[in-house]
Amino acid sequence: KQWYQRRVAITAGVTSTSNNMDTLSRNELIGYVNDALDLNYTKVEQMYTGAAYCQMLHRRWPQKVLIKKVKFDANQEHAFIDNWKILQESFKKLQVAKEVPIQRLVKGRFQDNFEFLQWFYKF
Repeated sequence: KQWYQRRVAITAGVTSTSNNMDTLSRNELIGYVNDALDLNYTKVEQMYTGAAYCQMLHRRWPQKVLIKKVKFDANQEHAFIDNWKILQESFKKLQVAKEVPIQRLVKGRFQDNFEFLQWFYKF
């Protein structure tokens, strides 16, 4: 799968700016997620639970993500927040200085989730 073939070095301060960010369509980003995890997401907004990010990060660095604690069937905001905190803690273990805007992401709005997914794809 395409996701596994990407090899990107981790740096402690990966940031996105208009100068270093490829513009990807929402469909390309959802295709990336679906290919990586064998899912059938149709919208970027479906990433709001944080579970897919945890799973993708776990596939790359299994020792850095507490995957057993991820709530894949979460349907309430407090459970989504727990997933995002797991992701944030994993970033700290990897020395990735990325602020995860949890309170915005769990609301499921397109723009917030689109921007974070673009960053994660580049990461």
